[in-house]
Amino acid sequence: MASLAKKRRLTESSSPEEHAAAHLVLAKRGDVLLELSKDGAAAGTLLVSSIVLGLASPIFDAMFNGSFAEGQGLSAASPKKIALPDDDSTAMTLFCKIAHMQTTRLNNTLSFDTLADLAVVCDKYRCTESVRPWLQLWIHKRLANPGADKFEKLIFVAYVCDLPKEFEEVTLACLRSRTYIGEMCNITHGFDIVPLQIIDELRCKSEHAYTTLRNKLYGKDFEELLASRCSNASSALQSYLGFLSEHDVTLNNSLSLKQLSYIGRAMQDPELVGCSLKHDSCVVNKIGNMGLIACYALKEACKGLKGLCLDCFREKFLGYSSINCRLGHAASISPADSN
Repeated sequence: MASLAKKRRLTESSSPEEHAAAHLVLAKRGDVLLELSKDGAAAGTLLVSSIVLGLASPIFDAMFNGSFAEGQGLSAASPKKIALPDDDSTAMTLFCKIAHMQTTRLNNTLSFDTLADLAVVCDKYRCTESVRPWLQLWIHKRLANPGADKFEKLIFVAYVCDLPKEFEEVTLACLRSRTYIGEMCNITHGFDIVPLQIIDELRCKSEHAYTTLRNKLYGKDFEELLASRCSNASSALQSYLGFLSEHDVTLNNSLSLKQLSYIGRAMQDPELVGCSLKHDSCVVNKIGNMGLIACYALKEACKGLKGLCLDCFREKFLGYSSINCRLGHAASISPADSN
């Protein structure tokens, strides 16, 4: 379980109310008093119903309805105190509020760290189903800012909480909008739950997309122009490279694929040196076509790009041979595997 792993991270700063000590009554006739902790210090209590928690989580159900000490002598007159020193206080509070339908004052957005901490609680207590709609809402709210420092924590959340649609959307957003993919501390959140092959797959897809674009901009015609002995080749080459430079086109991963696509859309049809030359068998005569190809290639930089399919990934790397893909398509295989 996730609780057995050790965190190795710094916590993202959150709003004061997220971590303030609280003594909340979530069930007026609650029979359990959860004692929360943060960094070894008391962080408040939650008065909850053992029945509600048992319905939301099979782990709590076993705890309160089995032979465990926590489930003996439960009474609303004298709620049983249960300490949760290993669980994030904010994440546990969120889970309990949702389970008890106390959602009026929940924030529309959560920090990336808080979302990841909530995913850890979901994994430990197997309670994803009870909070799934909220997880999906919070993830979608964060999709609008894929360039944020800790955005890749959403990969952790979607994977751990088994959200195939969100997993594909988050990984696609990374491929389109991030120039570097695979910050291990973000994708793993300090736990050993997420397979590191996810990082390899994303980097492979990203490199393939950049390589494909690079080949279109500096492909066969460009190489022939470099090798041409035509007296006009040098000026034509300078014209083409100047055209790309004028639009700040660089393929050294300093620009995201989405940024390159925006550049392509803003380009006008180029008028390059050599376009008017009528050298029937000279590569200089292709310079105009090269400019058009560059415009189109940049404009379509993100076309055909797909995020990772959670089910297909598990089938490919984890040996889940009987999985039915919930997104309804074949396995998303990286370009290197198709050779």
